[in-house]
Amino acid sequence: MFCSKCGRETSDGTAFCANCGASLTSGKPAKKAKWATAAAPEAKAKLDTEDWRLHGQERYLVGAKLVRKPYRQYPKNPDWDHDHCEFCWATFCYLTGPDHADHLKEGYTTLDEYRWICPGCFNDFHTMFTWEVVQDSDAA
Repeated sequence: MFCSKCGRETSDGTAFCANCGASLTSGKPAKKAKWATAAAPEAKAKLDTEDWRLHGQERYLVGAKLVRKPYRQYPKNPDWDHDHCEFCWATFCYLTGPDHADHLKEGYTTLDEYRWICPGCFNDFHTMFTWEVVQDSDAA
């Protein structure tokens, strides 16, 4: 059996990879994404491209321009009261109170404020994804 995410072979009879937790398959091992090999050597040493938080974000986040700002309701859908980090799924929420004390209040977002990245994941992935941090146009 092969891991569907990291491609490691296992024969321990379980349904999930002991390395990354992904489901096992009897097919060929997964190939590493070509985009991941373009990371700087120091980033490769620090960050494994088989990180559990990576699940296809390269399709829409490589080279993205990001702004660091306080979280607010998504302007195009005022019914949303929270978002999640694109990588680790940490919650961003503008609401206050005891039920929201552990929610992030600030992070990095795409210019349209549709996608949010927590500071920890930003630090881990900024080199790999070649993000550009730009000035917040609302601050002017």
